Amino acid sequence: MNMRLTGRTHQPPWIPWACQAIFAALLLFPGSAAADAPQNDTTNGPDRLPEILYRPSPYYPAQMDARGITGNVIVQFLVNKSGEVLNPVVLHSSLPAFEEPAISVVRHWKFKPAIKDGKPGYAVMDQEFQFVPPEGANPKFHYQVTPSANAPSGASPPTMLTFHPVVYPYELERAEVTGKASARMLLSDTGSVLRVRIVSCSRPEFGLALAAAVQGFMYSPAKKGGRPVPSIMVVDQVFDAEHLFMPETRHLLSLDRRKGAVPPVSGLDAPPRPLSIGRPFYPSALVGTGIIGDATVEFMIQEGGWVRLPRIVQASRPEFGYAAVEEVASWAFEPPIFHGKPTVARARVSFKFKPKPSEAIGH
Repeated sequence: MNMRLTGRTHQPPWIPWACQAIFAALLLFPGSAAADAPQNDTTNGPDRLPEILYRPSPYYPAQMDARGITGNVIVQFLVNKSGEVLNPVVLHSSLPAFEEPAISVVRHWKFKPAIKDGKPGYAVMDQEFQFVPPEGANPKFHYQVTPSANAPSGASPPTMLTFHPVVYPYELERAEVTGKASARMLLSDTGSVLRVRIVSCSRPEFGLALAAAVQGFMYSPAKKGGRPVPSIMVVDQVFDAEHLFMPETRHLLSLDRRKGAVPPVSGLDAPPRPLSIGRPFYPSALVGTGIIGDATVEFMIQEGGWVRLPRIVQASRPEFGYAAVEEVASWAFEPPIFHGKPTVARARVSFKFKPKPSEAIGH
């Protein structure tokens, strides 16, 4: 595990994610007020940056062992006057699966605090984590990705760089319905996914879920004659507990069936602050249509602050609902607290979808 720690001598870390925090607060916690933040005494920089005292390394996530993908995450956080880490926030991530171990481990780090004018002070730090598969790992993708028969002849195939784990459609997972889906992707000469078309699916929900996931894939492009070229790939996905297993799912589904067992975020001691949130992709199936829409998603925030079991409450089009679910599944919050203890909580968020100018006319 490679790590790079740097210090900052400007504003505290609530500034970079201010827009995200306001966005989440308005949608999830109407009428709530942001908690008071420490006064910024790092304007002119501390005389001495914090010194690390205890720094365990994050684990390589077990669900990634079979994929063998490398990646990186940059976390920004505040070291207070006692040397404790506050407000860890993801600034950059090559893959959502790496965010959870990065945030989790930084929370436990300890520092000798920064010194300002001879006294302990606050300091903002950046931490970059490089995730590399453990030695002896035997990569075996749960996504089966193969070149299409229509791929350019004589071209070297693309190589997967990042992917989004597919989200098992909530109602089907709860009912233990299994199935499969296959999608055809058009990749650009930069390796990004331009268009997705579902080739086959045992249930429409599986096809929509797979299409939403693969839109977040990124590849090194195919090359022909040493030059990057567009290409076509086919992705197959099986939907069952073996391929999409999460250890806590069974417990959370059990809680979900018990009326009143999961409190809403409005009933918590305080709204859990967002650590890593973003906006969903505009669905590639709608590129060129100019369609504007919306979707509302309900989800659980488990005791560690990670989002689980997102489901569509309403969507003006199914594509918008699945795009929203795919994005929300990678969100992270501070642990929800109920009567002083971490708990599972329920929340909702709504999105408005509008194509960018480049998406309004198609490719």
